[in-house]
Amino acid sequence: MIYLAKREFELSIADTERGVELLPGVGPTNHIHARALIAKGRFDEAFRAATTAIRLQPNVFPYFVLSLGFACLLGNRHADAVLVMRKFRELAPHLTHGIAMLAAALRASGQQGEASNVAAAIMKIDLNLTIDDVLRPYPMQDSVHSDKLAGYLNDAGIRNWVLNVSQKNKAEKSVGRILVNFAINKGNSHPFFRMAVYDSLDAPPPVTRRQRSGSLTCIGE
Repeated sequence: MIYLAKREFELSIADTERGVELLPGVGPTNHIHARALIAKGRFDEAFRAATTAIRLQPNVFPYFVLSLGFACLLGNRHADAVLVMRKFRELAPHLTHGIAMLAAALRASGQQGEASNVAAAIMKIDLNLTIDDVLRPYPMQDSVHSDKLAGYLNDAGIRNWVLNVSQKNKAEKSVGRILVNFAINKGNSHPFFRMAVYDSLDAPPPVTRRQRSGSLTCIGE
């Protein structure tokens, strides 16, 4: 993985091939090899290595599934990519950069409407997610492959720019107020959580009938 992060693709292949020779029955070894093969553009081999990694891992890691999704999508197995990335979303519903690849797979398979819906839902959760964020963990030796994925992501609705400071602060305050209102309505949030969120919003917390003058009683006590 160090060689891959440094974009030393030939060394990455050689290193991971040696790892598979030494430990052929270990899931993570095959997964790392799949990552190196994806970077080199050897997608059929990457598909086999990624499926082997998943088969060998009793409790599959979401990133194993994500790597298989990359191999499927770049190997033009679009229907398989959709199935794989739906599974990734089941395993890791909060990892937005991975779920973005579901949007890409849907776009590649011609399901533009659902791709746009998935992308829109992601952008509501992760305000600053960009195409670069999604693709950064998977460097490619040949930029034609990363450009292909970037095109799918862009068509689905994932942008490659971030909110400016004013937009970001406004969005974060909106999310913060939603969290506070939810906590108040449910009545099960710790008072310090509510006070901290209101402090971040530069707004005073609401006063309840349980608060008394000169008392330190907080919401939810």
